[in-house]
Amino acid sequence: MSATTREWSFFFPGEGQDAEDATPIIGRVYDAEDAAQMAVEYDYHSCDGWERGENEFDVVVISPDGEQTKFIGCHELVTRHTARRS
Repeated sequence: MSATTREWSFFFPGEGQDAEDATPIIGRVYDAEDAAQMAVEYDYHSCDGWERGENEFDVVVISPDGEQTKFIGCHELVTRHTARRS
């Protein structure tokens, strides 16, 4: 995939990826932060991102005009404790 595509996309440089490896984002994207959030969720659900734990990692978002913006991703694990009447 080329960085000059007309859709939002992302890649993970820490995984040895570059713009040529970018994954297109399917769906509506409003800005680079929105795209980065989608990329982090994709990493967690589609790339065994849960194995990272809470370690930070780089994600680069490519806008439709080819501009690259770097973000730091993190999978913040949350535990909820609940009790309910049986």
